[in-house]
Amino acid sequence: MKHLFTLSMLILGYFTLGQKDSKENISTLQPIHQLRIYEIPKENKQIFHGRFRDHALRIMKKYGFTIVAIRESEFQEKTEFVCLLEWKDEHAMTISWEGFMADKE
Repeated sequence: MKHLFTLSMLILGYFTLGQKDSKENISTLQPIHQLRIYEIPKENKQIFHGRFRDHALRIMKKYGFTIVAIRESEFQEKTEFVCLLEWKDEHAMTISWEGFMADKE
């Protein structure tokens, strides 16, 4: 009976601790995604797109932003600009945003 208890504790420990370790390892390998949605007044739509294309994209590239997708949608009579961003990890995301926000442009 003592051996059965010891064996069951080892198996339980393996599954409990093993799952924790594997989850932590997996989470460090997964990229961070950020979905940004901007509401654009219809009268400023062309100005917004020009500014994003000519300025924001260039600065984002400078600070390591990866743009996965860009879409525009209409929702409840509003124009929405949708941008999906990606970084290798949370630290990279923080560094990129700090640089972007501090950029003088």
